[in-house]
Amino acid sequence: MIRLRLPSKDDLYLYRLIVKRLVPFARKTQPELRIGKQSLIHRLGTGKVFVAAKRGQAPFGFISLKIIQNILFIDLLAVDSTSENKGWGSKLIIAGEKYAKRMNCSIAQVWVDEKNAHALTFYANKGYQVLEYTPQIHCFLLRKDL
Repeated sequence: MIRLRLPSKDDLYLYRLIVKRLVPFARKTQPELRIGKQSLIHRLGTGKVFVAAKRGQAPFGFISLKIIQNILFIDLLAVDSTSENKGWGSKLIIAGEKYAKRMNCSIAQVWVDEKNAHALTFYANKGYQVLEYTPQIHCFLLRKDL
């Protein structure tokens, strides 16, 4: 099921997912990168977060969203490797895009690490297109009209 984040129950699991599934890609181009648990929890609290979890169990996936000037920014998206390729990432994207439409957003954007080929393919399959590449941060900015 997809539900809203419950900070006291979910944040430790979300932190672990980020460290395990997202940070390794960022460290390929930024080896000195450090992610503090408190700063990450603060970051999650600045937007809307949906999690994928079975009833009463810890989350195994999530999407963190921010809206700025009617543009949806997908801040973070991760699914545990044991639940990957089972449609959960797609369900999280759908939940995020539905939320964005309710908030009158007409565009969605996401930054993807250049080394994360799986994520680039995933977003392309969801209709996202490369808008630009920023070599200073080794990331592509992808965009989709909602």
